[in-house]
Amino acid sequence: MGIFDDLLAEIVAERESRISIKRGRPTKKQKALDEANALVGVAEGFEGERAREIATKALELSPDCALAHVLLAELSDDADAAEAQYRQGIAAGERALGEAAIERHMGELGRVVEATGYLRARRGLAECLTILGRPEEAIAECEALASLDAEDHIVARFMHLDLLISHGRFAAAKQLCYECREEVFCVWPYGRALIAFGEQGDTPAARELLAEAGVVNPHVPRLLLSGREFDPGGMITVGAEDEAAAYVRDFRSCWMDVPGALAWLRACGNVPLEDAGRDRSGRRASAGARAERRPGWAQEKRLLAQLPLDATDAWEMDLSEEREGIWSIMVASTRDDRQLALDVLEDRPLPDDLWGMLADAMRRPTHGEPRRPATVAMRPGVLPKTWRRKLEQIGVRQILREELDTIARISSDVTARIAAAAADRDADETEPAAATTATILADCARLPREAGDIWEALVRRAPAWVTGEGQPYLPWLAIVASQTTGALLKFDMTRERTDSDAFVRLAGRAMLATGVRPEQLNVVDPALGATLSAAFAGLDVTINTTEESFPAIDRVVGSLAESMTPPEAVAPLSAVPGITTSIGRAFYAAAAAFHRDRPWRRLPSDAAINVHVPAADGGEGRLVHAVVMGHVGMVQGLALYEDDVALEVARSGDHDQAARSTGLSVMFGEAFEIPAVDYDWIERSGFEVAGPEAWPMPVRLNPGMNLRPPLAWELELLTGCLRDVPAFIAAVPKPKRGLFGRGGPAEPPAWTSPAGWRLSWE
Repeated sequence: MGIFDDLLAEIVAERESRISIKRGRPTKKQKALDEANALVGVAEGFEGERAREIATKALELSPDCALAHVLLAELSDDADAAEAQYRQGIAAGERALGEAAIERHMGELGRVVEATGYLRARRGLAECLTILGRPEEAIAECEALASLDAEDHIVARFMHLDLLISHGRFAAAKQLCYECREEVFCVWPYGRALIAFGEQGDTPAARELLAEAGVVNPHVPRLLLSGREFDPGGMITVGAEDEAAAYVRDFRSCWMDVPGALAWLRACGNVPLEDAGRDRSGRRASAGARAERRPGWAQEKRLLAQLPLDATDAWEMDLSEEREGIWSIMVASTRDDRQLALDVLEDRPLPDDLWGMLADAMRRPTHGEPRRPATVAMRPGVLPKTWRRKLEQIGVRQILREELDTIARISSDVTARIAAAAADRDADETEPAAATTATILADCARLPREAGDIWEALVRRAPAWVTGEGQPYLPWLAIVASQTTGALLKFDMTRERTDSDAFVRLAGRAMLATGVRPEQLNVVDPALGATLSAAFAGLDVTINTTEESFPAIDRVVGSLAESMTPPEAVAPLSAVPGITTSIGRAFYAAAAAFHRDRPWRRLPSDAAINVHVPAADGGEGRLVHAVVMGHVGMVQGLALYEDDVALEVARSGDHDQAARSTGLSVMFGEAFEIPAVDYDWIERSGFEVAGPEAWPMPVRLNPGMNLRPPLAWELELLTGCLRDVPAFIAAVPKPKRGLFGRGGPAEPPAWTSPAGWRLSWE
């Protein structure tokens, strides 16, 4: 019975700790307030208009009912209206309590029964001010609450910590963590680690604090970096995953607002990326688990049916066992002779996996625009027969054919390249240490020289991220190919850049494998050219340094990109026709300045800005609605909508309507979230990036939830908005709703940027 006695003692102690300021016989005013509070208790069991009616009735009974104002604020869809209700609730609570009682119970108002509505109104106001983009006022409210209720009965300290860290008030945040040092929740140790990183960066002290936090709750880093939204309900268990989910829900935006913090957490914890198609052990997830992430057939049918039907395009799809336990799925276009989707699995995929691959190939093909083909050819008995009806419902005809020539041709090419790379790796592993560069070159000197034979040699970043080995990284490619025949001669892919000696050996092995020395070897890197010239001085091979493209190597890299890039990946921006280095430089500079300004800290979550772009010829121009993302939610960036309907759909959260909508956006994330080809382009061109989590990814959303990189004019539109929106926000603070209209200006004030773009609040 001991545990029940302890629990009973806690309940009794809590009740005895409550204080009432009422003395003697209640007055008529006190009775009315009690009735109003009781009525609000009834209203909290209803929703919508009925609850609003009851709360209004409570205020008729007693204008001093702070709880009624709190309920009306919580029922409001308008943040400005909610703020007004919370302020009225604070005033009502102060009237009901009286100034003398507040002073007498300063620091312990959380124990005063009659102060509940007053404290809830102040806490609600702090939350509302945060939503309205007024953080300094919200912090002041949290500080006031701490003075009024030192024991924090309404749990405002978590919000207070989030605000302090998000806005760089690290000294105050550190003091708050110190005051709460005896608490067992993971909020405080992770808060201390984040503060240490925010103040001094990646130091041994910050790492030590992060390690201590990991002992308190080891689940936080994985959930924090998963990119998923959480809404844990019910009881929270200290140290368990549900506590970590609650922490991520409340504090992820805080980590996002400390530059470099998420990347630091990933590196220190060596947290791998979560693969949407794999479970936590790294094995392929079950079909049931993956099906939960796919839309139902009714919704998917609508999405696919919205894609354009290409009557000239014929596809092939096949499932094959490459070797025991290794299965591959491929979708290819016979018209383009290109692979559209590819996946390699460690167990035989289920029908849902196969259909998901085909649907993804239509919505996000690795080549060309999203589309439905006229036909899809398959081998009899390999893929489900039930697909015929599904395909017919979206206007695609199924064909059964024994031979799939396009897939056979692409598969043999990819297999040959993989086999050649594997052979190279095996040769490197078995090559004795004595087989030095000198030994290989001596063997090459005995080979005949092939007149007119021109080779290409290159060391460059791979065109796709490797994400299955802990931290994502871009491997390095060392390639030797024949420009004369177009054949891949030798190929190596390593985590670190291939050094000069290793590349000389690779080129030498290419000569030994072909049995000839080329007449000429073309390179791009002057340093590599100098090394090869010195090494091959006695081989009579001319080393030519050039800036021209290498067709044979480009084909090899293109094939590799197809095999490594997931089907859902967005195509690279740098490959869009018309995107020049100067256009790219302007975009990345504007994006970096936008991210450093962090305008989402100063804006309400639903604020929209009208941007009027003048036409070059003096015509009407273009009007778009700009919405800053990041104040509330999982993504930081900027979204552009081209009409009022698209803007309202985005605000509504209606997924079915959003699937038919369009828009432009740029989202910020870590480097591995952008296409590898763009990462390489940014590095080579010296474009500006604001930080480890500030890599911008611009996308165009088309009907069917299809993403593609923006066209040149769309990127320039994004660039101008990234450039002008922060300046507009600083120059023209957002007015409260209701200012325009009766008694106010006919329309909100406009601001014109130096580029001549005209911006105004919606």
